[in-house]
Amino acid sequence: MLVRHTTPDRATEAFGIFALSGKVASPISPLLIALVTTFSGSARIGISPIIGLFLLGLILLIWVKPKGEMA
Repeated sequence: MLVRHTTPDRATEAFGIFALSGKVASPISPLLIALVTTFSGSARIGISPIIGLFLLGLILLIWVKPKGEMA
């Protein structure tokens, strides 16, 4: 889908930003799980941020056009 949202001359830029965002976002889940588990004292409740992150991702996907914007 990323290929459909970029032009051929800017493809490396788009894929670079995509890779960088994955590296930046990777510590967020473990950090949230550790914080919620520490404050709640329950490992079961500590997993709840994952549900929230998935829901946030689904909400953000509403604005993505699967066909892309290119004609």
